Order: sequence, then structure tokens, then C-alpha cells
Amino acid sequence: MSKKQVASSSTKSAQRIETREKAPVKASDKAHVATASEQAAEIGTATMTEGLADLTVAAELGDLSRVATAIGAVDATRGAGLRESAAEMSALGDIAAAQGKLDLTQGVEMLRASDDIAALGRATRSLSEEQLARGLKLAGISGQLDAVGAAVRALGMSQIARFMRETSHELRGIAVTDLLQSQGTKALAADLRSASTQVAGFGAGEVEDAEAALAIADELQFEGKVRSVAGAARMEEGLAQLEVADTLHAASREAAGEGLGRMVEGASQVGVSVALKNQ
Repeated sequence: MSKKQVASSSTKSAQRIETREKAPVKASDKAHVATASEQAAEIGTATMTEGLADLTVAAELGDLSRVATAIGAVDATRGAGLRESAAEMSALGDIAAAQGKLDLTQGVEMLRASDDIAALGRATRSLSEEQLARGLKLAGISGQLDAVGAAVRALGMSQIARFMRETSHELRGIAVTDLLQSQGTKALAADLRSASTQVAGFGAGEVEDAEAALAIADELQFEGKVRSVAGAARMEEGLAQLEVADTLHAASREAAGEGLGRMVEGASQVGVSVALKNQ
């Protein structure tokens, strides 16, 4: 019942009471008035009791609405925080993955370079062995020519002996050069072998770093997905709580309105009862 309806009802009741006060009161009328007064008092008290119950329910619904609002706000905020954290985790995972791919590429290139250096070292070592063998062979031929030249000189063939001696000297010079070069080539082969080993170590280290970075990237991206799902679920729960809070708030206002209307209506009935008693 609205305030206007209550006021109108009270005005009409007062008018009826005023009319009755002007008319002569009979004994039967007094009994009827007393009964009506008691009934109005009972109805008014019961209505006010119902109104008080409605107001109590409205207060409880209001408390529940505030609790649901707080829970919903907390869930929505935490859900948003989880989703932001998920985005950060995913970004870090992408960075780690990119670094891991770069390390892997560099590691593979280093291992390939190590193989190339090792192959060059083997070729150099083979060249050193060939130079050594040729130098020793030329040295042997030089000695043989020198010995034959000495024999030819003893036989009185001086020109042939001189030619063989000169040829022996030339071969000896070539042999010495080959022997010296073989030693340098051998040292170069050893250096290449050492360089190959070092580059291979660097390449293996890069590959290990790449594997570690990719593993970290997988963990970060997985954690990002988990937080994203959890954040979305938390936000959904928060929004659901806020909807429940709105429903409870609306129910609280409705119950408060009904309770207030009943309190006013009950008070009006009690007023009518008091007016009847005072006739």
C-alpha cells in the first residue's frame, strides 16, 4: 500500500469517526465500536508484525548483497590480475623461446664449422705426411746420386760426375725444404685440430643453452595458459557473484518497500482502533 493510499484510508476513517461522534451513541453502537476497535488493533498489530518481518528480511538480504558484492569484486580483481600475469608469463615465454632458437642456430653453425675445421686439419695432416715422405725419399735419392757420382768420378767421367753431384745437391735442397714444410704443416694441422675441438665445445654449449631456454619457455607458456584459464574462471565467478548481489539488492529493496507499506498500514489500523476507543 502506498503512502497516498494509507493517508486516504486514514482520512476516511477519521471522517467516519467524526460523523459517529456527532450522532447519538447507543449501547449497541458502543459494543459494535469496541469490537471494531479490537479488530482494528489486532489487524494493525499483525500487519505491523508482518511489516517488521519484511524489514528484517530486507536487512538480511541487504547484508547478503553487500557480502556478494565484496566477494564478486575480489574474485573479479584477482581474475584480472591472473590474466595480466598470464600475459606477462606468455611474453616471457616468447622471449625465452626466441633466445633458445637463436642459441640453437648458433650452436648448429658452430658444430658445422667445427666439422669443417676438423676436415681441414685432416687434410693438412695428410699433406704434412706426404711432404715428409717426399722429403725423405728425395733425400735418399740425393744420397744415392752422390754415391754414384763419386764412383763415376773414380772411373774418370768427371763431367757426368759433376752433373750427378749438382743434381744430388738440388734434390737435397728440395728434400730439406719438404722436411721443413712438413713440420710446419704438421703444427698447422695440430692447431686446426685444437681449434676444431674448441669450436665444437662452444657449439655444444650453445646447444645446451638452447635446450635450457626452450625448456624454460615451455614452462612459462604452460604457466601462462594455466593462469589465463584460472583468471578467466575467477572473473566469471566474480561477475556471477555481482549478478547475485544485484538480485539480492533488488529483493532487499522490494522487501523493504513491502515492509514499510505494511508498517504504515498497521499503524493506520492501530490509529483507527485508538480513535474508536476514544469515542
